Amino acid sequence: MPHRLTVIAVLNCIWVIPGQRCDKAYYTTIDDPRRSTKSEFDYKSELCDFCNPLGVGKIEDRWYRFDSYVGNKIPERAGNDPLDPYKCGAINPVYIEGLDSHPTKDNETTRASLRSALSAAWRKIPSILIYKCPAQGTEQGYFLYQPIALPEQGMAYCAGEGVPCNRGSPWNGSACISLPLLGSSLQEKQTESGRSCPVTTCVTPLIVSICGVVGAITGVIAAIFKPCSEKKRTDPNALTERKTESNV
Repeated sequence: MPHRLTVIAVLNCIWVIPGQRCDKAYYTTIDDPRRSTKSEFDYKSELCDFCNPLGVGKIEDRWYRFDSYVGNKIPERAGNDPLDPYKCGAINPVYIEGLDSHPTKDNETTRASLRSALSAAWRKIPSILIYKCPAQGTEQGYFLYQPIALPEQGMAYCAGEGVPCNRGSPWNGSACISLPLLGSSLQEKQTESGRSCPVTTCVTPLIVSICGVVGAITGVIAAIFKPCSEKKRTDPNALTERKTESNV
């Protein structure tokens, strides 16, 4: 009997008991609205899980949870309805091939096939493990994934199919917050240096002060480096008078 208890204790140290997988200590949360299938591709903020896996630098041998306001599931597509490239913030988005691939029962694990939008790179991607966590208190049930490193440049996992906020607009828990654009309500403010400094009505006094300092520095530099047209020039009539006096 003691030997049996020892074996069970060792196994629990190696493998996490299924019910414990849903404990936050046993998984990593990925919150990135760019992974939505509705996200527009932007080279400046391109996702690449080959270069920087899941944005955490390295995919470890553990579970991951996608948790964003755009959704928390890797999207599924039928074989005859592939996902288009330049979605999910990536050139070559990766999704699950086959409908109903996610587990339906709590604490159930399934294995699903992955596919990418471009080329035949998806053939090199092994399957992915999916685990269903039950609802806990006010939190709804969710899925955990055990992803693998992607084999090619430009590939990234998709997660969610909601519409993300415009770039720079935060999510307040129920809707996107529209921020005023700089320049949409500009007013001219005269600084002590006599130069105009455009500021918005919502700019803080600190920014106004910085703007005034910049204006003053600009005035000093302009005074030092005056253009040639403003420098003192010799009057040609004065030269003629001096020449006449010297001849006399």
